[in-house]
Amino acid sequence: MSLTTQDMPQPNPWPEPKTVEWPLLAQYLAGLRPAVREAVHLAAIPLWFNQELFAWLWQNAHRQKEPAWWPTPTRSAPQEELPYTARNLYLTLRHTALVESTKWGGWRLKTQERQLILRHVWANDLPRFRYLNEQAGLYAQRQENQQGQWPTAVQYHQLLAHPEKETDPFKVELLNGFQHEQKEWIANLLPPLNTAVSAECLSGRAAAWVHCGQAWLHAEKRELEPARQAYQQAIAAPEADLLLQAGCTLALAELYLPPYDGRVAEAEKLVQQAQGLYREMGNWSGLGNCYHIAADIARLKGDTAVAQSTYDQACRIYRRAGARTQAAHCLHDAALLHIDLAEHTSAHQKFTAARHIYYRTGRLTPWLAPLILRAHYLKDEALSAFHLGNYQQAQDKIFAALVLYDSQQAQIDQPLWSKGRAFELLGQIEQKRQEWREAARWYREASAQYRLGEFTGDLARLLGRQAEIARAQDNGTRAIAQLEQAAKLQRQLGAYDEEARLYLQAATTAEANYDDERTLNYLNEARHRYVTSGNRLQIVECDWRLGQFYERTEAPHTAEPWYEQALDEATTIYDLLGQGHARRKLAWLALQQDDLATAREHYEQAAHCYQHLPDWVGLGYVLLGQGWLAWADGSAHTAEQWWQEAYLLARRHHAVHLQAQVLLAQAETALATNQHTTARRKLREAETVAQREQDQWQLAFVYLLWARLARQLARYDVAQTHLHWGWEAAEMAHAPLAQAELLLEQARLAQAQADMNTAVKWLARAHAQFDQLELDRGAVACRVLGAKLAWQRGERASAVAQMQQALLYYEAIAHQPLQGDLHHWLETHCLAVNTAVVLS
Repeated sequence: MSLTTQDMPQPNPWPEPKTVEWPLLAQYLAGLRPAVREAVHLAAIPLWFNQELFAWLWQNAHRQKEPAWWPTPTRSAPQEELPYTARNLYLTLRHTALVESTKWGGWRLKTQERQLILRHVWANDLPRFRYLNEQAGLYAQRQENQQGQWPTAVQYHQLLAHPEKETDPFKVELLNGFQHEQKEWIANLLPPLNTAVSAECLSGRAAAWVHCGQAWLHAEKRELEPARQAYQQAIAAPEADLLLQAGCTLALAELYLPPYDGRVAEAEKLVQQAQGLYREMGNWSGLGNCYHIAADIARLKGDTAVAQSTYDQACRIYRRAGARTQAAHCLHDAALLHIDLAEHTSAHQKFTAARHIYYRTGRLTPWLAPLILRAHYLKDEALSAFHLGNYQQAQDKIFAALVLYDSQQAQIDQPLWSKGRAFELLGQIEQKRQEWREAARWYREASAQYRLGEFTGDLARLLGRQAEIARAQDNGTRAIAQLEQAAKLQRQLGAYDEEARLYLQAATTAEANYDDERTLNYLNEARHRYVTSGNRLQIVECDWRLGQFYERTEAPHTAEPWYEQALDEATTIYDLLGQGHARRKLAWLALQQDDLATAREHYEQAAHCYQHLPDWVGLGYVLLGQGWLAWADGSAHTAEQWWQEAYLLARRHHAVHLQAQVLLAQAETALATNQHTTARRKLREAETVAQREQDQWQLAFVYLLWARLARQLARYDVAQTHLHWGWEAAEMAHAPLAQAELLLEQARLAQAQADMNTAVKWLARAHAQFDQLELDRGAVACRVLGAKLAWQRGERASAVAQMQQALLYYEAIAHQPLQGDLHHWLETHCLAVNTAVVLS
């Protein structure tokens, strides 16, 4: 007897709401025939079903014997052998709106409907639920050698049928999956298990381990908040064992550290909690992991002494636990710390110790022929020599390794990656020697090896090195092209952080070429990638750099939102470096607007951040700002002391940009107090630094001050020449603030030459530029000069009006002391014009 859709009783239509709630679904199910309703309940048991699986569940639900039609992996049951009722119900199910097809050919209940049925039907009948899962697992076992989702179904049903017995095997498989990064298997199994946990059909230790696995899956996808919540659920589970609690606590701690986050204090607390749990268990390997991460945290905080001692303690614990590979990892990280501290001999010793452990444990290619193993060893020794600065020794060992690699090509597959790495190291050596052509040649050899072996990640890294060579040869266009190519390769690998880092390098290169459009595009691309990956530390860096970009190329006030955004994010994740950078920039913007109270507060907070890290260059910029605050307070001696300290820091830490900024500040104040010899000396040094670094932005201000000095000495032709050079530099650097200052100086020069009409024209342009930049201090300086010009031209009413506006501005900023020629002019001219008006 054949069955058609016309023979089937049609259920009531399901309204398919966007958000399904149980009362609505229960009402719909109540309107179905009892047999169809039971069929819907049964369909919620498996992850998916076909006709045979449904028939098997239906018969077992009614306690019937195993039928003769039971299929085998090589034989499916003929349709006529299946029970008529089961076939009828299966076809009815397929034509309900509660069911959807799967990509592998079966059917399943929709996600929301299935979860509600599990929670409100099967969670109240767990014995029967487990029995039917056992039967579904038996059916899936007979299909396990076929393609599709059967292996996942077996593990799913076994755990739900016997949670007490199957939790330990599930835990072992899950831990193996973590260790070997079996993401596909975990991604297929955990979401349906998580659904069962949410529906209260699975609880206890099994549920805790499901939460743990789900957290790992979220962390792999950089879904940080769901990952943290899942780890916390696993830790808080009533029946979670100590091993699970300790492991999840430590994993949760890592999610608060870079590259995920920067909340070091939160991570530190969690590591201490995990440490106590591992001690209670006597689990030395886990305890070693705690000390290892604690050492990483100390290194992040800049506490190198604590980091060194903690790494050593972690290594001792690993040795006691017999965890040799973990001990090697710890030695490797300790060696990196020694490199940071320029303790290259200690780094070499730890690298060597780690390498010996890797060889003994078989972690480094044990299948290779002895000569190839020797070649690898020579290459690693060369790497250690390179870090020690013994470039000739490193080069000799690399050449010896390459001879061994070539000698074994007939016996084994060509070691493409190892040869590529050797060529790359030769390129690095020549790059250190600044032999750019030789470095480029070795990098081309390495690139050929990486391309043959399709080592995409290594090729992307190499393109970054080749871009460094192009930058050193002043070929910014080629460098940008190579960085773009490297970023595309990293995107193919899904390495968003690396892609973003390359975009930041491209932005730096484009900025050095004064290509503003590309700079902005690359900064936005980098920020977008970091947002995608959830790397909040680097988001702060991008916001700060976007602020710098807008401050340099547009009005300073357009940079303020970016700095405030960077400060908010850095404060949230406890990023002291980000807070320091954002605060000192906000302080500088406040200083330009004469908001001295805000500037002082930001500088004090920034100094606290930099001293805590420590970051001496950042502190130098704070000292520079403190000097300007002292100058605004009328204390030239204190200002000079701050600037001298900043200058010494800049020299000590090779911060050339800071050095030039300090020299310009000292030169400008020397000019304001007519110390021409001091100003000339400072300007010479500042010009040397700016020209060496090819910093057109700095050069524009250097030439501006040279012109001011020449004007004060009545050398007007020299002043005009420097203004011309300054304008060229400002145009090249796209620096509107420098252009405004140059226009104002041009007006002053015309006034000094008694060319009042020309001075008025230049002044109008300068005033318009300052208004566009929304810089009140500059606009007021224009008004003061306008008042002088009006007085000299006999326009007394205009002079008084403009001076009144200037005085109102200075009154609004709490009567700042007036410096230089402005103070002198007020005393000798303004009082004589209209004493009552001016003093009011």
